[in-house]
Amino acid sequence: MTRILGWLDRLPNWLRAGVVTGTFTAVLTSGASVLTWLEEFFAWAAGEPVAFPDLSVLRSAVVGVAAGGVIGGANAAFRWVQERMRRGNPPVYPTRT
Repeated sequence: MTRILGWLDRLPNWLRAGVVTGTFTAVLTSGASVLTWLEEFFAWAAGEPVAFPDLSVLRSAVVGVAAGGVIGGANAAFRWVQERMRRGNPPVYPTRT
């Protein structure tokens, strides 16, 4: 975990804002579909009389990850423009290193 946080600390503030936003968006939007699929998988693995879960459900997870990338990229671009124009209130993250 400290390696990830150290990596984030080295990013400029505008890019770090995009990475954090994109990560949260990807995890939250794809999490529901992954959890639904895992629930069905564990029922199948436990020997219940159900078919192997359909992998097409995981397409929703891929769409969620793509949405996180787009939203994170848009946020990074917006924060970069904010810093360059010196307008608004762009985030300033404290560093731990």
